[in-house]
Amino acid sequence: MSALSSLIRDPFGRSQSEPISPGRSGPPRLSLVTTPLVRMAAFPFVLLVAGILALGMLGLLLLNTTLQTRAFEVRELRTTATVLAFNQSELESEVATAGSPEVLARRASALGMRPNPYPAFIELPSGKILGKPKKVNGTEMSSMTIKDADPATATDPQVRAQSSARLAAERVTKKIEKQQAAEQKQAEKVAAAKEKAAAQKKAEKKKAASIEAAKKKAAGN
Repeated sequence: MSALSSLIRDPFGRSQSEPISPGRSGPPRLSLVTTPLVRMAAFPFVLLVAGILALGMLGLLLLNTTLQTRAFEVRELRTTATVLAFNQSELESEVATAGSPEVLARRASALGMRPNPYPAFIELPSGKILGKPKKVNGTEMSSMTIKDADPATATDPQVRAQSSARLAAERVTKKIEKQQAAEQKQAEKVAAAKEKAAAQKKAEKKKAASIEAAKKKAAGN
């Protein structure tokens, strides 16, 4: 048992207490060998770094382009908002001017309306008429009638345009009525001519039948 233990402790058969002489060659000693590190080649690393830098530069370029485009859009939208604000102000001024009593009176006069000193009101929901309405001829309150309601002398462009449009519509209506009357008259003439031609044709047929009957009668005799 002691011999086995000694062999296990020293497999070469040497006692642990036996010193190794300097001139005697002993068994080789084992040492731990580390695994060598695998290093990446220089060229692929350079390509990788260059690719990362290129992607970064491309991203910065795209970001800068997007920011500039957004800035231009914001500037255009602000300009459009300013123009729309000015247009809104002009329209509000026109609405306020169009709703003034003077302009309303001028437009009413241009449309042929005259002030009525005999107003009447309808009471709802009963429908009862309050007051005594009377027909006016336009001379009862001549001081409230705008004198420049004629489109040729009107000072308001909108009133002038409305009056001109109304007169033009009246002219067109009269022209259409005249044209329709002429067409109706022409149609009546054509119908009368057709009736006359039919009557002449009927008379000619009757005359031809009479002549044929006379010939047959003469041939029979």
